[in-house]
Amino acid sequence: MNEELRSTNEELETMNNELKSVSDELNHSNLFLHSILSSMTSIVVATNASFEIIAWNYRAQDVWGISEKEAIGCSLWDLDTGLPVHLLKAPLNKFKESAESTITIEIDGTSRRGKPVSAAVKVTRLSKLNGYGDGYLLMMDNQS
Repeated sequence: MNEELRSTNEELETMNNELKSVSDELNHSNLFLHSILSSMTSIVVATNASFEIIAWNYRAQDVWGISEKEAIGCSLWDLDTGLPVHLLKAPLNKFKESAESTITIEIDGTSRRGKPVSAAVKVTRLSKLNGYGDGYLLMMDNQS
């Protein structure tokens, strides 16, 4: 009985060590991705196929006044940024059905801080890797 318990304990320790290693790798990858998004000077928003926000960089927070925690999980259409996102809906739905890989949409609005914003919104499909990546990357450069 003790031998069985010892063997089971060793197996559990091995599994815990492997799990910790995988968890550390995942944390490192997440920090690296966050570093890339934070370093970009453009507003970067990633959405899933239903246009729910899955990534929101610091520049988006700075311009729109909405934190990453507030934005993640929200629909792009429901987020109160001051940008008339309803004007993006028709072109994005058309893009969704097309074979194009990228489109650019010009849009004007006002930030939540009252500053005028004129933006070129470049939309790219997320690359599908192993079944993941069904969504869109929106990069906005404030031109005002």
